[in-house]
Amino acid sequence: MDEKGGPNHVENYCYAPFLYNTKTGVLMPQKIQRQYYHFAHNIVPGSVRIAVTKYTEQIDVVAYLTPENKIVVVLLNKNDDVLPVNFRIQEKAAEVLLLGKEVATCIIDLEDKG
Repeated sequence: MDEKGGPNHVENYCYAPFLYNTKTGVLMPQKIQRQYYHFAHNIVPGSVRIAVTKYTEQIDVVAYLTPENKIVVVLLNKNDDVLPVNFRIQEKAAEVLLLGKEVATCIIDLEDKG
């Protein structure tokens, strides 16, 4: 797709992970490309989706258990403000801060390290 998101057969503009600047010959990464990376590079084949709970509609969350016994949590902050995210698994807890309008991935290793 060119720098405007075209051309295509219905003559409208589309959004893609990369656009191509026809004047400079440079690929232009788009925000969707960075967001796609969180899923494509962290949720490995054989992972299964697991249940999560959340306390606010300002954050979207999805989690997967990998074959390596890790939990991959992908978070989307739909708000402009930094929001705290609290993780509780069994008897352990942790908090991270999620930047406004950002996607973040947390990987939790369930293997007992002693």
